[in-house]
Amino acid sequence: MEILDNPTLIRKKLIALFTQCERLFFAVAWATHNHDLFKSLEKHPDRIALGFVGLHFYQTSPEFIEHFSNHKNINFVDPTNNAVFHPKVYVFELENKYAVIIGSANMTTGALTKNHELCTLWYAEKNDQTVKSLMQSIRSFSTLKLAKIDNEWLELYTQKANAHKRAMRKISSTKTTSAAANILPDLNINIDWKSFSTKVRNDKYENSFEERLALLDECQTLLTHKSLSDMTYSERRLIAGLKDKDATLNSGWFGSLEPNGIVKQIIKSYPKIFSDALDQIPISGAITKDHYDRFIKVFEKRFGEEAFARHPSIVSLTRFLCIKRPDFFVSINKKNFEQLSEALNFKKKRTSESYWEIIMLIHQQPWFTTVIKKSDSDYFLWKYRVAMLDAIYYEH
Repeated sequence: MEILDNPTLIRKKLIALFTQCERLFFAVAWATHNHDLFKSLEKHPDRIALGFVGLHFYQTSPEFIEHFSNHKNINFVDPTNNAVFHPKVYVFELENKYAVIIGSANMTTGALTKNHELCTLWYAEKNDQTVKSLMQSIRSFSTLKLAKIDNEWLELYTQKANAHKRAMRKISSTKTTSAAANILPDLNINIDWKSFSTKVRNDKYENSFEERLALLDECQTLLTHKSLSDMTYSERRLIAGLKDKDATLNSGWFGSLEPNGIVKQIIKSYPKIFSDALDQIPISGAITKDHYDRFIKVFEKRFGEEAFARHPSIVSLTRFLCIKRPDFFVSINKKNFEQLSEALNFKKKRTSESYWEIIMLIHQQPWFTTVIKKSDSDYFLWKYRVAMLDAIYYEH
């Protein structure tokens, strides 16, 4: 028997034995994708005879699940089982014997690179009764409830895993009992104007309240006097939330489109694609579903004419909408949608069709229907109130 008492040694032994083996049988609580053992499994998936991976606490990475979800011999144990799935055992069938590693190490980056782990490695003959019993124990996990993975399941799991990571970061960074009591934010959106104003002003990101309002105010000034296509390149970048070394405002609030290469190209060379669509939305007064539908139709039509993506992303669509009419629209992106949809009890995916439903739900809230006079100190916030929801539900 050999003691494996550090992650480097454990990783090297696992990879070496997998390289030598004819078949691998394993059961682990969690598995992730960013380590050398994963690369070996990826290279020789035919050697995996039977595997079980747990999903409790969302520690198994979505990337690992996606890669092996169609492997006929790898099973994912549903987290709704009554007890936590927690084994860490690897059985390698070699030419004339078995090698067994059993101990604390999961198939994760942490376990194989930096954690304090302890395992044992031992070899046994092919007829060894202990190994046969161990193999039977692994096979018995097939009686547990196993996850049925499809695209919808994986998308939901990914969102939950990301939310779990955010919560764990908050827990780790919390230093006081009062802060600990507020780790999970109050997501209630059905509140009066005073409560809404307080929540927005309590934005946890330094200076973001002032920066957001300043950005919206400048964009409103620009859009009131000219179409997007008539603006300078620098002004168009501000509207789209693209970086500009000479800018005095932080254009990144409300869903920056900086990561979108197509948007950057259009803003620079084909601004009428966005401008023609934005012109369908009035700068003031009532906005109807017909206005919105024309905006979507023109946006998609102009994309198609210029041989760009036929269906622009919801992030791009809603960035421009909320900048044009911050009193009516909110930007939707991966950093705010989960909490906003939870607050609205909205179960659908984020699409151009479902977005209008989100807006109608928002417009039913007491803080939205409240009328604030120009003489009121809150008027500046009130006229941009829907866009400023991002200050409440945005999670960096």
